[in-house]
Amino acid sequence: MPNENHQSDASIPAEHADADEAIVTFHPQIWLDNRALTSDDTETYTVPIEAALDDNGELLEDDSRESDGLANHENAPERAQNWSENDPYYVTIDGLR
Repeated sequence: MPNENHQSDASIPAEHADADEAIVTFHPQIWLDNRALTSDDTETYTVPIEAALDDNGELLEDDSRESDGLANHENAPERAQNWSENDPYYVTIDGLR
């Protein structure tokens, strides 16, 4: 099972060397007629750059198991951390700073 607070052991690649944080957005979804619909009520927050990198030093792919794990990061808003396992959502990495 992957570590949901992923911390890469890889060094930060040169293209990300000036960044300290990744800007992350939690996209909650709701079920309607057996379809997951994305809410406009998103939550944006930052995580350390290391949390947003895979083992190769690349940014995590949006809407993946790895990036979705950032919803459980200690910097994530309480709403994201407490979102039900049964309710759909996805996480995107929107930028670096």
